[in-house]
Parts: sequence; C-alpha cells; structure tokens
Amino acid sequence: MVWIEFLLSAAVIIFAGTKLTTYADIVADRLGAGKVWIGVLLLGIVTSLPEAVATIVAAFQLGANDLAVGNIVGSNNFNPVMLVVLDVIYRQGSITGRIGYSRENARPIVYSAVLMLVLMAQMFLDGATRMPVVLGAGIGSWLICGIYLFGMYKISTRQEAEAGEFTHRLPEAGQPPSRIYLGLALSSAVVVLAATRLTQSAEQIAEMTGLGQTFVGTLLLAFVTSLPELVVTVAALRMGVTGLAVGNIFGSNMTNVFILFVCDLAYGPGTLYQGVSRAHLWTGFLSLVLTGIAVWGMKNKQKKTFGGVGVDAIMMVICFVFGFGVLYYIS
Repeated sequence: MVWIEFLLSAAVIIFAGTKLTTYADIVADRLGAGKVWIGVLLLGIVTSLPEAVATIVAAFQLGANDLAVGNIVGSNNFNPVMLVVLDVIYRQGSITGRIGYSRENARPIVYSAVLMLVLMAQMFLDGATRMPVVLGAGIGSWLICGIYLFGMYKISTRQEAEAGEFTHRLPEAGQPPSRIYLGLALSSAVVVLAATRLTQSAEQIAEMTGLGQTFVGTLLLAFVTSLPELVVTVAALRMGVTGLAVGNIFGSNMTNVFILFVCDLAYGPGTLYQGVSRAHLWTGFLSLVLTGIAVWGMKNKQKKTFGGVGVDAIMMVICFVFGFGVLYYIS
C-alpha cells in the first residue's frame, strides 16, 4: 500500500509540477520586458517547489533530517545527469558541445558548485563539533544565503531572448490571465499536497525496507522531486532553447541548497545538520564531480561520441551509478 501511495504521489507531482512551471514561466513573461530578475526568482522557487515541500515536511513534520538533507543533495546529483537524458534525445553529437561554455551559462554552474562546497563544509563542521548558531541559523547557512542572493542577482542580468522564446511557444500562453493565475494557484496547491504524502510514504519505505532515510531520501525522494525539472528541460531542448535547459538544471541546484538555509533558519535550537549522516558528504562530492564533468564537456566541443552520445555523458552515468553504489554501502 505504501508503495502505491508513493507512486501515485510521484505521478501527481510530475503532472502538477510541470504545469506549475509552465504557468510560472508565462506569468514571469507577462510581467514585461526588463523584469528578468522577477522571472528568474519566480521560476527558481517554482521549479524547486516539490523539493522544498518534501524537505520541509521531512525536517519539521517527521523529524527526519537525513531524509530532508538527502532529498536536496540527491536532487543536486540527479539534475546534472539530466544532461545525459538530453544527449540521448539529441543524438546528433554531444549536447554539451552544442551548448558551449560561456559567461552566461557558466554563472549558475559556478554558483551551484560554490553553494554545494559551503553546504558540505557546514555539514562536516557540524558533525565534528557543535557550531555556533547566529540569528537562528549556522554560519555556513548564512553564507549560503548571501551567495545565493548574489548569484541570482548576477544571473538576472542575462539576456531575455531565450527565456521569452520558450514562453511564447507554450500552448497555455494564449489563455486569459485569470485562467493562468488560477492554474498557477491550483497546481501549486496540488504539488504541496502530493509532496507531503510523497515524503510521508518515503519515510515509511525507509523503515519498511531497512534502507534508511539517507539512501531513500537521496535516491527515491530526490528522483521524484526532480522529475518536473526534467520534463521542462527536455521541452526546452525540443524547442531549441539549449541555454534555458542548462540554466534550469543548475539554477535549480542553487535554489535547492537555499532551501536548506530556510529550513535551518526555522529549525530551532542547534542546526539542521547536527546528527545527520556523514554519507551526505559523499553525495555532495558526487554532485561536484558531475558538475565538473559537465563543465569539461561544455569546454571540449570536439570530444568523442559513442552512438551519438558524448563521452562526457557516459562518464556521468558511470560516476552516478558508482556513487550511488557506494552510498548504498556507507549509508
């Protein structure tokens, strides 16, 4: 029964999360030219809403901190692997080679990597000693907040052409404003409810199977809450907007880490990371490795391909499978 509940909740999140992102993109576009900052901020929050709800429920309703942290760090592993999916769909040479490495698409990649490094440092220090809490959150969490806000500001200076191009090709863009705002509200509510049930069933699965909160949170919960981003990223690729596809992947990684700052701020005495499994340090490192491979792939346009898939995508799959195999044994 718990598996049925988990799968049904997952299906609802995929559908409602995709609709939510679509309506949010339309709303951001209708705010007018020159408001990219609002669009980036809105979409950054919306595409990570399933992760946010699942993390908050795990931390505060269930007291399952390992499930909460595992969901975020695990999502930041799944998101770079979306480039592998894009490569398989594209099948005309490496997708990272087509995207290339520029200052514009480098920003979310660099900031997401820096945020993960700070998060790992916070988790390591909290595991080794009791770190001081400043205004309700750890020092590392406040650093995450500052880096995230600065990074989002810098990303908001990107050109508007690609973001607008994606929106105007959506069939929902022709709907009247009232229906768009209603769709945004309804899909948000559905995501919140479904993510709550998904997290509760994930905790039961962790107990029932004996796999533990760390592994279940990092694998099952993170995979499902990342699926709306995957659907949107694939749609962007099919529309030829490769820059938006990459920005969605690594911009979501930035927002995911920021979610943990919000949870830490509201957690109460101590920090969110005290007592969580050190295995999260391994999956955080894995996220950095996958990000590094993606950067290497973007910088090397003449790399080899096998069956139309870039060698960087193959490397990511090998690292991903190996990384989660290690996680199974250490968690």
